[in-house]
Parts: sequence; structure tokens; C-alpha cells
Amino acid sequence: MNRAERRRAERASAPPAPNIAVIVCHNGQTRASFAFCLMRMMVAETCRTGMPPGVVWLRYGSDQLVQARNDSVKFFLDHYPETEWALFIDADMGFPADTIERLVAAADPVRRPVVGGLCFALKRGGPEDPATQAVRYKTEPTVYTFHDLEDDAGFLAMKDYPRDQLVQVAATGMALVLVHRSVLEEIQSEHGDSWFDRIPNPKKATLFGEDMSFCVRVAGCGVPIFVDTSVKTSHDKEGVFLTEERYDEQRRAVA
Repeated sequence: MNRAERRRAERASAPPAPNIAVIVCHNGQTRASFAFCLMRMMVAETCRTGMPPGVVWLRYGSDQLVQARNDSVKFFLDHYPETEWALFIDADMGFPADTIERLVAAADPVRRPVVGGLCFALKRGGPEDPATQAVRYKTEPTVYTFHDLEDDAGFLAMKDYPRDQLVQVAATGMALVLVHRSVLEEIQSEHGDSWFDRIPNPKKATLFGEDMSFCVRVAGCGVPIFVDTSVKTSHDKEGVFLTEERYDEQRRAVA
């Protein structure tokens, strides 16, 4: 058997490519909730399909998140050429074991190529106390609409988001998002390896975050973005877990 024949035989005997790869960028620290949920999800998906998902695991240093996210997408496209979906997960998230199954069921390569789970962020919610330097924070869903005013433009949290259904949005964060590879390839074709480079706000001297900048590029390609609000998560902010339940408690408290 010559070299070409050996290569053909190796390709024929190689296991099929996974349908999905999990992408995790981390700064050297991961939460216990994330590790537990990731393990359960990987086992659940392996039992469901007979094959474990691929994994892109990338560590970044201080102020290197944008580059890490870009590098992770480049690695995915280069090393998983036959894998259809990429699932971005932040290393401080908790999520159900059947997350992959549910997001893939909600998604579609053409009609719904970007689908996120329901996640929450911690946002500054008031002025700093001058005496104690305490800062008030609030929980917000990463389910965003876009507003364009005379002197400002940006994304607003959809506070009364539709519950337990698929919702089209202007943007969502990258804490838990399923993306079809065709979207990543189209952005690469338009912008090079700059999926997450921060984009200037058109109305003032600020930059959109790397996740909102990604969503701007997705929208620029004419691709819709969805959030499945039935896929619920937790977000571990140093022991304070941001969940839908906590969000509802916060809203009742201020009502």
C-alpha cells in the first residue's frame, strides 16, 4: 500500500466529525457550577448521539478576551471543518444537561442560525455611595433590542421578555450561544478574522462590547438572532447566582 492509499484508508477509518463543538474561553478560573454542568452536558450529548462534542478550550490573559474569542473561532473553523455548530459557553455559567439538544432543536442553519439561551448579566444600577463607596447593581436579561436616538445608539435589555419561547432579538451576550459555522464563515469573508473586535458606537466616543460587536456583524450579514427563553441558565458572580428566579425577585422588590 502506497502513501496515497494509506491516507485514503485512514480517512475512511476515521470516526465521523462531531456535529457540534463547545467553545470555552477562560482566564484560568472556572466555576464549580460550570464544571459540573459541562460534564453532565457532554455525557448527555454523547449518550444521545453516540459521539462527544468537540472542544475548543482557550485560556486568555488580562485584556485578551477579544483576541481569545477570535482565536477560538479561527481554531474551530480550521480544526473542525466538517462540524456544523459551535456552542459558545462562558466559564461562569450553569446550564441544563440537555442544553445542546434543545438549542439545536430550536435552531436552523438558514432561518435561525444563531440561538442563545436565557442568560442574565449584572449591571450597575445606581450612583456610588460617597460615604461607603458601595455600588448598587441590578440583574438584567441579555435579551436585547436596539435603540437609535439622535445622540445615542445601543442595546437595551428587554425587561418583559416573552417567557419560555423562541424570541427574535437585536443582540444577546456570548455566555451561552449556538452559532452555525456558515455565519462565522460569512463574517470571516466580510471582515477577516475579526469576529469580536470592538466596533465604535456611531453616536458617541465609546465602543460596543465584544459580544455586542459580534451581534452587529451578524446583523450586517442579514442573519437573524434568537434567544430560547426556555433554556434557563445561572451566572455565578462570585457566589451570587443570576437566574430568572432572582430576576423576578428583584422586579417584585422594586415594584
